[in-house]
Amino acid sequence: MVVPQKYEIGHEAHFSQVMNMYLGWMKKGEQPADYLPNMLVKYYTLSEAWKASR
Repeated sequence: MVVPQKYEIGHEAHFSQVMNMYLGWMKKGEQPADYLPNMLVKYYTLSEAWKASR
């Protein structure tokens, strides 16, 4: 997989982006409607992949 250079921002810059997004949710008092379902799918997929690798 080739990631375009404009998306390679580094760990520290990405952490800052995620933190700012989270703080924006805190100010609004809510998170996007799709956040929880997407997180559940992500962690389910990761846990199933981990199980399959064993």
